Amino acid sequence: DGHGGQAASRHAASTLPALMEARASLAPDAALRGAWLRCVEELELEGPGGAVAAAACADLDAQTLALLHCGDARAVVVRRGAADAYFATFDHTLRLAAERAALENRGGESRGGRVIADKWAVAVPRALGGTTWRAAGISAAPDVVSLNLADADACVLASDGVWDVLS
Repeated sequence: DGHGGQAASRHAASTLPALMEARASLAPDAALRGAWLRCVEELELEGPGGAVAAAACADLDAQTLALLHCGDARAVVVRRGAADAYFATFDHTLRLAAERAALENRGGESRGGRVIADKWAVAVPRALGGTTWRAAGISAAPDVVSLNLADADACVLASDGVWDVLS
């Protein structure tokens, strides 16, 4: 999900698969986190572009599902026949006191529930981003969790545009 252009999204989409493959010997959560952090390091984007993301990695032998999210993209795991989600990530938004405090600790500022990034007002304090995002205190630190694959019948990864309509 791109914010301020598609460069960061395209970078993640084009580099994450190979970065994951290079970490195939690791546990899925470690591989996913390591690949994301390397993707962040490799992004050389001047200006305001940024992206939020949700990603999944399954190890069929170990029956493990790792989920990563950064920003307001979300991963939801469901079980067949269950009315509610078995597991869902939460959005990194300024509605959460911990996210507001972390943004302020990184030197960022917010107004009206949005992060001020140069001439931009962004909804998330965490995202993959270029120099403008980093200067505004927006962090690319992801949350990563591991679940038992046997507990998941399906996993849906989508950006806030989808979840806002469905929620």
